[in-house]
Amino acid sequence: HGRAPGLAPRLGTRRRLPLPKTAFEKPATTATGNAMVTQQLRLGAKSTGPVGAASASRWAPWLLWLYGLGLAFMACPYEDTVRDIAAALSIADGSQWPSTGPGLAFSAHLGPAWFYLLAPVAALSSSWLGLALFVAALASLKYPLAYRLGRAVADWRYGLLFALALLLPGWQHLEAMLVTHTSLVETAALAYLLLLRQYL
Repeated sequence: HGRAPGLAPRLGTRRRLPLPKTAFEKPATTATGNAMVTQQLRLGAKSTGPVGAASASRWAPWLLWLYGLGLAFMACPYEDTVRDIAAALSIADGSQWPSTGPGLAFSAHLGPAWFYLLAPVAALSSSWLGLALFVAALASLKYPLAYRLGRAVADWRYGLLFALALLLPGWQHLEAMLVTHTSLVETAALAYLLLLRQYL
């Protein structure tokens, strides 16, 4: 039949063509991928998180700031507070210009910046509550600062947890009700750390 001698016919060497993709294969793959992404967003696997939650979290620290401001209505003056108010009033009426500030552990004196900071408020406010609200407004800035610092270090979730952690029971709640220069320790420390994070 015209074949070369010694060459047997090859069986089963017909090339198989790829089967055509069905019309349901691609939509099924897309649907599966969308389901996986949705599940990741629900579980928080995405680092950025849902856009709505991230935007809403920016308001949470300022709600905590209002909470800290409300603690001023529970504040009560004591020995150090009376000393600070007396020094601030003496600066406001010009009768005295202190060159030293509050004592530190009965061994050193801080600068008088705290007294001069309170002087305008003491001159304008006719009640103890005005001074307490002013100090509480400054002290409660620790919540937005903690949020900003946590967000700069990691993400908005960490910042929100950092701000909420400051609500845990501790000495800071007592300092919020005993208005004095120690009420601003956390705020000053967080501001310092945030400046280090941004400029170093």
